[in-house]
Amino acid sequence: MDFLDPRKRRARRIRLLISYFVMSAAVLVGTTVLVYSAYGYSFNTKSGDITQNGLLFVDSKPSGAQIYLNGKLLNQASGARLNLPNGSYNLRLAKAGYNDWQRPFVLKPHSIVRFVYPLLLPKTPVVSSLQVYGAPPGLISQSPDHHWLVVQPPPASAALSLDIYDATALDQPKQVLGFPTGLFTNLAGGGLREVEWSSDNRHLLVAHDTGRSSEFVLLDRISPADSVNLNDFFGVAPSQVALRDKKFNQFYLFDQTAQTIRTANLNDRSPGGVLISHALSFKSYGPDLITYATDRNEPAGKTMIKLANRGKSYNLMEVARAPVYLMDAAQFQGHWYYAIGSSAQSRLNIYKDPLNNLANQAIARAVPLLYLELASPQSVSFSTNDRFIGAQGAAGFATYDIETDSKYSYSLQLPLSGPLSWLDGHRYVGLSQGNILVVDYDGTNPQLVGASLLNTGGYLDPGSSHLFAPTSRDGSTVELQSIDLRAGPDLPH
Repeated sequence: MDFLDPRKRRARRIRLLISYFVMSAAVLVGTTVLVYSAYGYSFNTKSGDITQNGLLFVDSKPSGAQIYLNGKLLNQASGARLNLPNGSYNLRLAKAGYNDWQRPFVLKPHSIVRFVYPLLLPKTPVVSSLQVYGAPPGLISQSPDHHWLVVQPPPASAALSLDIYDATALDQPKQVLGFPTGLFTNLAGGGLREVEWSSDNRHLLVAHDTGRSSEFVLLDRISPADSVNLNDFFGVAPSQVALRDKKFNQFYLFDQTAQTIRTANLNDRSPGGVLISHALSFKSYGPDLITYATDRNEPAGKTMIKLANRGKSYNLMEVARAPVYLMDAAQFQGHWYYAIGSSAQSRLNIYKDPLNNLANQAIARAVPLLYLELASPQSVSFSTNDRFIGAQGAAGFATYDIETDSKYSYSLQLPLSGPLSWLDGHRYVGLSQGNILVVDYDGTNPQLVGASLLNTGGYLDPGSSHLFAPTSRDGSTVELQSIDLRAGPDLPH
């Protein structure tokens, strides 16, 4: 019998040992490959080289766009997750009927790059008319949720009338709102401008500029009879009014001549006492935070930008005296970021949670996280998702991406009719030679969409499928248009 034969038993043991060794080697190699793959390594079977990989996420609106990397078409459409060797790439997204979207990028070892925001715009947009007006509207505005488009039809009269369009139901007729006579002083003698919307998307604060002064009126979109002239209600003539924490019934009143900031509430007809004095300008955030400029106790030609919180003020940044002080703040991923500067100098400081350090440490002023360089800056603002800080000046743009800790500096070749504003969380919109310009936060993919009379370009609907803008075809009448951002098979049948 074989198991009694010593030679055969020995041969069997050898075969078993060899099998165990081969299996162990295979397990070891497999485990090594899996571990290295998990850490972003791959093995090139042709060259024998081990490369370090990164992850690329690509998506677009509309979906289904073809993906090209360095000119090569991949067999995956947008919405893909790609494991790629580290290196430099040029990404291009293409779909029939749309302009291409592209951007160069560097994929570092073990890193993750996300391009999930691309918006493909049509080559030949389909345009439809919402309304024809005999002259340019006096006011055009949109609620923060992009749901409601508000238009003041011409001509202006003693009683305000507004056309309300539902951006989510363009097939529905507009709603015409009539406001009480006497809400404004000589409405026909001056224009309306938007100040800000409340967070309820119902109340709109507007200023009526008559040339010598301004009156501030809170408009109620749902109940026009409940609209309030704040100058009359509080018995004041403020230079500026801001909503406190975006609440429709709470305000900050700024008197530029007296250099004072006071609070006010619709539950009390009398404004509160002076909250801040010696203020040259200000901006508020949340229920208690205010940044303001003051030259009190400052050297000649200098101004201090301060941060006020619950009755205490802290120094943020000393800037050169200027006509414009740049101040904005927003909360992103649980942290407060501030952008501070002056139009007289080319440096804008970015701060992260400055109040934490200022309140807990005995320091003279806040320490910036970083700064942006831009000649003669005129404005600074956060994108609608608060991820990007964008500054604009006569020479160009500077942007900081908080999420990736990246800075961009660029100028646009297309002439601009005015400053750009944030279209959404990743794009600017504005006007170039009578056409709507849409451009990504870093200056890439500038595209002209359609005609507009607004320096701000146009307004986007909640689904990012339509742009609304007024335009003139014959030089006299004005047509409020809906520009469809879909093309080809994405258009409704």
